[in-house]
This record gives sequence, C-alpha cells and structure tokens, in this order.
Amino acid sequence: MIAVLLLLGTAGAAPPDDGAESSTSTASAGRSDLSVIIFEDGLPVSDVSVVVEGELLGETDETGSVQSEIPSGRRFLQLFQGDEPLVELDLLTLEGEVVQVIATLVPGQEPRLDIETSQDSLPLASERSEDEVIQAATPAEALPPGALVGRIISAEDNRPVARARVFFTGTDVETRTDNDGEFMVELPAGNYSMSVVHPNFSTQTLDNIRVIAEQEVTANIELTPAGIQLQDYVVTAPYVEGSIGEMLAQQRENSSVVEVLGAEQIAAAGDSDAAEALQRVSGLTVEQGKFVLVRGQPFRYTFTLWNGSPLPSPEPLVRVVPLDLFPTGVLSGIEVQKSYSADLPAGFGAGLINLQTRGVPEESFRDINVKTNFNSV
Repeated sequence: MIAVLLLLGTAGAAPPDDGAESSTSTASAGRSDLSVIIFEDGLPVSDVSVVVEGELLGETDETGSVQSEIPSGRRFLQLFQGDEPLVELDLLTLEGEVVQVIATLVPGQEPRLDIETSQDSLPLASERSEDEVIQAATPAEALPPGALVGRIISAEDNRPVARARVFFTGTDVETRTDNDGEFMVELPAGNYSMSVVHPNFSTQTLDNIRVIAEQEVTANIELTPAGIQLQDYVVTAPYVEGSIGEMLAQQRENSSVVEVLGAEQIAAAGDSDAAEALQRVSGLTVEQGKFVLVRGQPFRYTFTLWNGSPLPSPEPLVRVVPLDLFPTGVLSGIEVQKSYSADLPAGFGAGLINLQTRGVPEESFRDINVKTNFNSV
C-alpha cells in the first residue's frame, strides 16, 4: 500500500487536451504552495516524480516529500514512479493558498484521497468551479449581496409563526416574519448563523448558512412551542449477565429482604470461591472458611439452592453445604434471602443462599485456578 499526500484525482485519468486547457482561463493570479508526501507501509518513499503542466516540479527525497510553489489557478498535476503514473488530476487553487492532499493507493483499487487546504470556506480544491475561486479571492464587501428567504412554522401544528425576530451573527441585520411566517433579507456573501426568537416558542439557531452573491438561498425553520411536552423516548440496553445493573434489578423486584452479589462485583473483589464472596454480605459470618451463618444462627439452619434446586449436604453429621466447593468462575451471582416467603422450601431456617450459574458461553475459554491449604494437625 502506498500513501500519497496529494490533491484529488484518479490514477490513469487522461490529461486535458489543448482545447480544454485553452477554453479555461486562470482563475486567479499569483502562486500557491503545494506539498506532496509519499509513504509505503508507513515509510517514506523517494524518487517519485511530481509533474505540473508537463514540467518536473521535483522528486521526493528520503523523507518522501516535495514542497514547492505552483502558479495559482487551474493546473494539471501528475505523479510518476519511474514510468508508471500514480495520480493525475485537475487542480484549481487560490493565490497564496496552501494545499496538502493525502491519497492512499491500494493495488487494484481506486485511490483514497484526503485533502488539507488553508481555504476552509471553499470546497475541496479539485471540486471547485472557477466562479467559486474568483468569488473567494474577491473581498466580501466588493461582491454584490445575496438574498436569504425562509419560512418559520410551528413544529406542533405546522402553522406559520408571525412577528418572529430573525438575527444574524456578526451583523446588525434584523428582520421579522410576516403573517405567513415568511421573511426575506439581503446579506453580504459569506457564512452566517441565524437565530429566531419568539416569546411563545423556544429559540432556534441554524448554523453555517451560506449566502452567495446575486443568488437566493432558502432557510426554513420549525420552532418548538415553549413548554411543550416532547415525545417519550425509551432507552434500552443489552442484558449483561452478572452485571451490577442485573443484580440491582433483582433486589428491586424482590418483595423479600434480599441481597445479591453479581459476577462483576465478585471479580472486582478477587474472591476465588462462593464462601469468600459471601464474607462481604452484611449479616453473614463464614466459619472454617466454608460454612455460612446467617444472622448468628447455626449454619445447619442455612438452606442452599443451586439455580433454585436444593443442594444435598456432603457432610455426614450436619445438614450444611460447604460453599468453598464452588469457584466464582462458574457463578453469575449469589442471592442471599434473609426473610421467608411462600415460594421457598420448607427447610428454610435462618436464611437461604441461591447460587446462580453462568449461561452457556458464546465462545470457548480456559480458566485455571490454583489453591493450597494445610492442616498443622
């Protein structure tokens, strides 16, 4: 891939013949600054010829660049790498303008071009008409004015807004709409921001209105009545399993005393198993690093569910589930319910812990955890 800093054009385009050149006069006198820089895979490329009107402007150096002045107006510009043409284009510039064109050449594709110019108020240099160049080179006060017409209506019922005041930034020009909501004003050629003010409506501003000499430009605006109730908007967000938002929604929708830990909270705390995570819930105590007590009651009164189904106890003497058996990597959340409700199993005593697992993963993954322990006895 070759990146070329240059002005718009397409490689292989035929240069204008003598008849086309003679039919177009130079738009403005003087000179313009032109920069050409060429890269290949992010590195500068040297020995690329830059030709203007059939004359060699220069060859790119070790920095991949050529900088020079060219006569302003219409000029035909070409780039060659050896005998191979890279870009050919018609260029129309103003006196004193600085032009820099960025083109990316990809084998087998049309060039992708990006242009930088010091004349931001005009279209791209290769898209200008000579009338636009002449108008831009002429002081605005020396040009005949242009007309701006428009109609102001209500956004609620499309009725015309009469007696609305219309202002233009940078000028002392002001006008009012008639009974049909219409206005017309003459302004010097240039770009303006228009503001519309009416006591019964919210103020509206329209930016970048271009007034062209001896031409009529239309600008219509809808005003929103002051205090009107706008249309309701419903904001939706994707469901994220184990997120804080999901956990808060579970707590809000549950009529019992419930606390919920989500996978996002557990991961942020760095807990490796369910017992470690539950140490962060108020009213819970963890004994021996695996048995959970709710509100000080013996751990045999803590009932444990796995996705809503009762978990049997692996302990031979007590009805309790050691929660250090469950790594947090498989859990989407842990729900701790401290008050009884009719939908709970009859074995509910001091509290209930419901371990909720993650859904089927969309992509394959691998997770390795290492944990050590010892008993001095």
